[in-house]
Amino acid sequence: MLEDQIALEIKDKLPEAIVMQNVLVPKSDGTHTEIDILALDNKGVFVIEAKNLNAQIEGSWKEQELQAIYPNNAQHKLYNPIIQNQKHCTYLRNVLDEHDECLRNIVVFGQFTRFVFTDVPFNAQICKVESLMKAMERLAKRFPCEIESYKIEKWHENLKDASKKIKESQMN
Repeated sequence: MLEDQIALEIKDKLPEAIVMQNVLVPKSDGTHTEIDILALDNKGVFVIEAKNLNAQIEGSWKEQELQAIYPNNAQHKLYNPIIQNQKHCTYLRNVLDEHDECLRNIVVFGQFTRFVFTDVPFNAQICKVESLMKAMERLAKRFPCEIESYKIEKWHENLKDASKKIKESQMN
């Protein structure tokens, strides 16, 4: 699974980072959103959206929807994962009580996805697993911040608690 590959890559290259998968984050309207992968590190909070598609992705990364063209020539609209992940960052900011400068928006595509790097916003990165570390480094250099270990631990606990509350509310 792509999410597992990404998590293993981060754990291997950044052993001090806290990596969380399928994190449930509350929204202000009482619903929630799910973040595929979060990496809490002293250089930032890396919010990672994983897309494992066997398709060519076309369109502008600034648009709400992209076009996914599959090998059988079937075409489907794809909600722009950069925008999707930016919304994840917005909801996450409320849980962490953190400003934008430490939140990093990264979209990682699977090995069979083809895409074009045009109009990618300056505050986001698009890559595949093998170039994830470079993407993380680029964002950390563009938006430098230093997060203390105690804050990372606090955020980790807050996120675990928030996810647990959402899961418990779904059981009722």
